[in-house]
Amino acid sequence: LLKATPFDNPAWNGTNTSDFSAIPAGAIGHNFSIASFNDYGYWWTSTLAAEVLSPNAYGAIFKFMKSDTDEIIEYDSAPSSNNIGLSVRCIRD
Repeated sequence: LLKATPFDNPAWNGTNTSDFSAIPAGAIGHNFSIASFNDYGYWWTSTLAAEVLSPNAYGAIFKFMKSDTDEIIEYDSAPSSNNIGLSVRCIRD
């Protein structure tokens, strides 16, 4: 539902009924290399892992999608992962 349609470039298997138009931008790694471009879309959330997992959890929560599935996966980053480049989605209240 969140993904872009097969007619978008790059094409994903979504319907985009939410108007989110998620595209597989990949990520920028610690050494500034681009990873997973055209395969995965990653987005930071504003949620700290300690707020949802346990008080001792580190890092931030990010979500990702793979281009060939409809699944949205939530993941908590390790503190060392907080300096990788992921996409953000700005939402106005």
